[in-house]
Amino acid sequence: SKGFIPVIYGDVVLDNDLEFCVISGDQLIQYLAKNLNPSRVILGTDVDGVYNKNPKTHDDAIFFDKFTSLSDLDTLEGTTNVDVTGGMVGKIRELLFLADLGIESKIINAEVEDNIFNVLENNEVKGTIISRGN
Repeated sequence: SKGFIPVIYGDVVLDNDLEFCVISGDQLIQYLAKNLNPSRVILGTDVDGVYNKNPKTHDDAIFFDKFTSLSDLDTLEGTTNVDVTGGMVGKIRELLFLADLGIESKIINAEVEDNIFNVLENNEVKGTIISRGN
């Protein structure tokens, strides 16, 4: 409704205590969503969504089409693409916070051609929906 789509990513920022720290794009999403109140949030990664283990290194990784609670995290054997910002678990935690505000999110593979366009056009795109309830 505001007529724009924020595109964000994590970065190193100045900090009064540590001098420099990493702020993740996931943390920025939460801040922006609380202030802009979007109808939905799309998070682009290099995998199709949430798996029980890294699908790039495990052929038997199981894809999850939806996450609705922190207890769902117990099904993960590890996180995909773990980094200093919290990996996939960190993303899910931040997006579940948004779900508590009534904002549904979807994690998609931004490296697949036309995925970003299609999800913005409300076309079907493989991904994991993060919301509360069923």
